[in-house]
Order: sequence, then structure tokens, then C-alpha cells
Amino acid sequence: FATSGNAITYTIPPYSAVALTLRNSGEVPSLTPTPTPVSCQITSASWSKSAATEGETVTLNVTGNSSCNGKKIDFEVREDDLAFDEPVSVNPQSSLFAGNTASSAWIAEWQEDGIAGIANPPEYFFNVSLSDNPSNKVKSSDPLLTVNKAVEPTPTPTPTSTPVPT
Repeated sequence: FATSGNAITYTIPPYSAVALTLRNSGEVPSLTPTPTPVSCQITSASWSKSAATEGETVTLNVTGNSSCNGKKIDFEVREDDLAFDEPVSVNPQSSLFAGNTASSAWIAEWQEDGIAGIANPPEYFFNVSLSDNPSNKVKSSDPLLTVNKAVEPTPTPTPTSTPVPT
């Protein structure tokens, strides 16, 4: 207990971050966090690799501060262009922070980059944001993810027998 004028402060044991202050005998107690809690801040975002092939699974890695544990985050992948960045067909699933890290997986997509593919192969970045605070958004750091087109296998010809005239 600590007193100051008409106020009595009781600090709950060290494993708690709350203090109870009574100012007057008729006053309803108020709980004041001590110290003031720090909100979750996303500090970095990056791809697990810099190049992939269409259809390959790539990991999106995110780091936040210690207040992010258990917070849900959302991902938005975009194809990087000089003027307008295009959305992808399917975005990664949302994820939860475990401690100060989180990740999700994305199946690499092929998009023609530029008019008639003049800027191929396409390059991608992603934005990550807190589900409960979308304004807390971070863009993935460079390098961008380059996605190469999957090569279609060349069909093997099937031999056919030609009837021999008799």
C-alpha cells in the first residue's frame, strides 16, 4: 500500500500489470494499467525466398513486438508495377502471432507483367495488417518475390501400329 493525500494505492503483485487506486472513501475504485500497455506493432515482413515457380508454396514471414502474441493478421499479395499494382487471385489465409512471429503460405501465381508480358516475370510484394487495426499495415521488404511460369511437360508421342497390307 502507498498513500498520498486522500489516495491509497495498492499495487497487485509483480506478475500483474494493474494498480488499484482509491481516492476517497465513497469513490468507486478504478483500475489503472501500470505501466501503460504497449500496443502490437508489426516490425517487419518478408518472403521466405526471392524466386519461385508458378504453383509453388511460398512462406510469408512477419515479426512484431512482444504485445502481438495472439493477435490475428491479414495478408494481401500484389503484383508490383510502376503505375498500378494488381491484386492476386487468391490471398494467403490470415494467421495468428505466436510470441512475436507469424507466418502464412501462398501458392505462387503467374500473371502477365505489363502489356503482352513485356516485363515478365512478375514480381510480388505483400501487405500485412492487424485484423483489429487495419491501419497498422506493413509492406514486405525487398527483395520482391519473382515468379517464373511453370513449364508444361512436352507430351510423349504414343506409337501407333500401322497395318501392313497383305
